[in-house]
Amino acid sequence: MVFDVIQRMEDTEPFSEELLAAMKRLWSDNGVQECFGRSNEYQLNDSAK
Repeated sequence: MVFDVIQRMEDTEPFSEELLAAMKRLWSDNGVQECFGRSNEYQLNDSAK
């Protein structure tokens, strides 16, 4: 769902409850957290979090 919104490049604010739940699940993923924790090793926009 999150990727669908990104691909459409739609302004989705305010976020739907469904999208918020999907983003929370994504950010709670251990792999995503590990990548974000190592973000000093690669270029990542400050707005990513």
